[in-house]
Amino acid sequence: MPEDSKSGSTRFLLGVDGGGSKTQAVIAKLETEPHEQLQISDFMELARVSAGPGNLITAPEAKANVNTAVATALHAAREKIDRKFQLDAACLSLAGTGRESILKQWQAWTEENSFASKIRITDDVEPILRHCSRDGLAIAVISGTGSIVVARAADGTRIRCGGWGPLFSDEGSGYKIAMQALRYASLHADQRTSHPKLHAIALRYFGVTEFSEIIPKLQGLSRRELADYAKVVIEHNLQCNDETYEVLHAAAWQLASMIKDAASRLNIGQDPFPLAMAGGILGHSETMRYRLEYEVRRKNKFQQLQPTMQLVDDPVSGAVLLAADSLSSREN
Repeated sequence: MPEDSKSGSTRFLLGVDGGGSKTQAVIAKLETEPHEQLQISDFMELARVSAGPGNLITAPEAKANVNTAVATALHAAREKIDRKFQLDAACLSLAGTGRESILKQWQAWTEENSFASKIRITDDVEPILRHCSRDGLAIAVISGTGSIVVARAADGTRIRCGGWGPLFSDEGSGYKIAMQALRYASLHADQRTSHPKLHAIALRYFGVTEFSEIIPKLQGLSRRELADYAKVVIEHNLQCNDETYEVLHAAAWQLASMIKDAASRLNIGQDPFPLAMAGGILGHSETMRYRLEYEVRRKNKFQQLQPTMQLVDDPVSGAVLLAADSLSSREN
């Protein structure tokens, strides 16, 4: 292979999206000067790989997972174009970096592993907002293993609602949907309420005949593995709009409440704004997106908000855009 080199205005960029379930890394080539109107279609994707969780709070192995994703993506990209190259810029969008202590750990790690000329670190919401616009008013709602709502004002001010973890937050997340569904199933087992379908779904999913046998099955499961059960509940709702509706309606209502509160705190008036939906639960289920949109519009009836809802199903490409932004004059 030829030695590391650049060719004309070609830029090689890395985007990493690390969450509670997985880490994705994408290397892309940009053959034009970075500018404010860049879109995903302006890039040529050279490699895309996945690795384990990238949230250092919940996954102590996150650094190793990100390192694996970056190294594997670099190798695949260089093999594809049969050429060595240096990364001009990288953006690591990682869950948990909203905490100063976690951010400092990642900053130290990038200093030890300098794989790009410029490395930018953001939380995992920033690439979703970037999908909406480079700057300006936008709100992002994420429902995956956990949940959070982040709103950005036109002047760049950011506020958050939720996202404080599973103990007392993460409303409307996959984990909370799964726990509520199992709670209803346990109430049915105790003959305190009537939730036969949720009871039957739990027995079938965990491969047991008595609800008491589920407890040993749950022990040792990660929060991400428990959150996967939410997708089973959602899939059942597609086939039969029964008591599963209670669980999903509550989740959508909770997410919509956070969106409403974020909009209220930013004093959003009647100006239209993008509302980006992301995460494994919202990305997995059209039913959940529909329920969320219904609840958002119902809650906004008297606020006269005008959200334009859009699904962001590839956050890592937003991280590539953020990497390109770091090369523009505005970021220098």
